[in-house]
Amino acid sequence: QQQQQQQQQQRQQQSNAVSWLDIRISPIPADCGGNCSDFFLGVSGRFAWYHSGHVSVSESSIGFKPSGLPLETLSVRNSNPGEVSKRSGDGSRLEVAFDKGVVCLSTSPELDDDGTAVQKRIDERKQQTAAEAASSTKELRGEDEEVLRALRAATMWHLISTPVEEGPILPVSRPWDHTHHPKHVDWKYSLFEWDNFFAAYIASKAGLIEYSISNLIQIVKCKTAAGFVPNTCGGGSKSQDRTEPPVGAMILEKIIHDHGGFKQGGEWAWVGSLLIDDLIEWNNWFMTNRVDPSRSLVSLGSYNIERELNFGQGNEENSMQSARFESGLDNSPMYDGDFYNKTTHQMEAYDVGFSALVAAESLAIGRMLDALDRKDEAPQFYWRAGNLSSGIQEHLWDHERQVFANRFINNDSFCEAITPTSFYPLMVPGLASEAQVNSIIHHWLFNNSRFCISPSGDFKGNTDECYWGLPSVSADDPSYPALGYWRGYVWGPMAQLTYWSLQVASNNGTNPVASQARMALAAQMRELMMSQWKRNRHICENYNPHRTADTSDGDCTGDQFYIWGALTGLLSLEEGDSQQ
Repeated sequence: QQQQQQQQQQRQQQSNAVSWLDIRISPIPADCGGNCSDFFLGVSGRFAWYHSGHVSVSESSIGFKPSGLPLETLSVRNSNPGEVSKRSGDGSRLEVAFDKGVVCLSTSPELDDDGTAVQKRIDERKQQTAAEAASSTKELRGEDEEVLRALRAATMWHLISTPVEEGPILPVSRPWDHTHHPKHVDWKYSLFEWDNFFAAYIASKAGLIEYSISNLIQIVKCKTAAGFVPNTCGGGSKSQDRTEPPVGAMILEKIIHDHGGFKQGGEWAWVGSLLIDDLIEWNNWFMTNRVDPSRSLVSLGSYNIERELNFGQGNEENSMQSARFESGLDNSPMYDGDFYNKTTHQMEAYDVGFSALVAAESLAIGRMLDALDRKDEAPQFYWRAGNLSSGIQEHLWDHERQVFANRFINNDSFCEAITPTSFYPLMVPGLASEAQVNSIIHHWLFNNSRFCISPSGDFKGNTDECYWGLPSVSADDPSYPALGYWRGYVWGPMAQLTYWSLQVASNNGTNPVASQARMALAAQMRELMMSQWKRNRHICENYNPHRTADTSDGDCTGDQFYIWGALTGLLSLEEGDSQQ
């Protein structure tokens, strides 16, 4: 009995130790017809994930009484003195007028009747938020400050928690769900491999490092028993036959480098130690299952041996479309046709983008192993990167078109479709010669009939049909005019990977052509994101390359609030860092 009393006291102390909740909302109706008092914010409550408890609604608060725990009261009111909420006619919710100032939802016991505590809390929170932002990000002004605001909005809108995962996660879009027959909407979510790695990167750049790290850990630990991070996962369900573009090691290294580094005492260095072996296993899986040892090049595939033995899960197929899904570019014209070999479980084509990414990942793993004082393991990853680089240089450079390109195995011909993945080999130091770097930039990136990046980043010479730049396939490709998904729309992840490629090719400023291209790309991509952010407050899954987005009613061409769309604006913040 004494032990039970002690446990009860501990639970009470833990409950009392929880900090109070404070949510501030500044309601701004799009058009209230001059009478905003006709509009109100409705606030209701319930217990998620089938947790048991009772919810009560009074005149100015909502009470939450979890089974076996103390009552928690959420007060709902305006910041204006004397203004309170009112209960709806059916008693199910509280209603707060839009025209009476900032709405405050708070569990603070200090909330009083005249609203001064509310305003005090608001002022304190503003100061705290400003201090946190100043300590976690560099000082920003003007357009960059607005870009950062957009990054934070994109991150926080998607932040959720679920008992299925070990911590907060950032599903890159609310509508997606890959859980297995969920009983309630509370359980629905989906993690995508490269989408969620980029979500972690964006959160880290937005000054939200704790959420970044938590999300990063969840996506890496979603790894399958076969050793790869899957295309999708959620609620224990995983795509067992395929991965997606590997960017995890590069992003882990960048995040830790930006937040104290790997040195002893670095606040987040432990995350490198936690995840490095999972990333090594993923890299090993690529070498065993996707790399042709005769040419040291990657071919995409789809194969789930467990399913073939009738022990697997999901509906993965040993097919061309499943291999397309592995590319992350689901309907790219690079993969038009059916050149999938069901015996080898791979496409009969060498993939320039993936080959470069696996090489870059190998280098990042090698550098992290050195930094973590596991130096004896690092050389094999540098060796892998070198072999892959040699394979790309020897077999995937199209001399006639002056570009790196995919190559078909059956007839040794180059793929006609050229996409931004052709710039990814520049991400690997020393892979491309300076002459190749300059040639691919002049012939392809700066070409206003292909990838439409103006050398000055000012859109000069671009047509309205290829105005914003870096479409997902060259604008002179036959598939471009019709547009559609990865057939011409502009994508944040392609912009980010191309930017990193130009960053490496700049060689610390010693290559002025690559430096100019990097700055121009960042400038045009920022203007693209801000055009939608200012007009619609949207962060697009993908963007219309047309100047007025005329084929999509002036709006996004995909999901209207998708985290990685913020990468297009993030480039300008990175560019500012590199200039400093």
